[in-house]
Amino acid sequence: MDRVTRLPPKRAHDDFADVEVLAWLLDNAIRVPGTDRRIGLDGLLGLIPGLGDLIGAALSLLVILRARQRQLPRIVVARMVMNVALDLVIGSVPIFGDAFDFGWKANTKNLGLLRTYAADPHAPTREHVLFVAGALAVVVAGIALLVWGLALLLAAIGFRA
Repeated sequence: MDRVTRLPPKRAHDDFADVEVLAWLLDNAIRVPGTDRRIGLDGLLGLIPGLGDLIGAALSLLVILRARQRQLPRIVVARMVMNVALDLVIGSVPIFGDAFDFGWKANTKNLGLLRTYAADPHAPTREHVLFVAGALAVVVAGIALLVWGLALLLAAIGFRA
């Protein structure tokens, strides 16, 4: 997967120049002084409580819309949505989420998927099926644990339905 670490040059007939610039702005626009690490506006927006992660996710949806326009396989688009959803959900957690926002490059990952499947629409999708299925299993397990924990808590305080 390509890493977008600098503003891409203008190329004639590049279908993804706008998406590439957006991914660069959101994920890699700013070099961290004294390191070779880069951060983007998505991480900075995530520092704004409440709205920041939502604004970053909304901008990230533009990359996904481009994938839908190119008619990428649905499972690949689902993987792209999961990348943004992880960025949104984990990025919303105070302190830890902010650190995660600076490291998780959802837009760069999604740009790589867009380029891969635009070049070869029949590329294998098995890894994306496994990723999406695994992510859904984690969500279902998390919800089950929350319900179980709530039931234990209610039982401990003597609540009866």
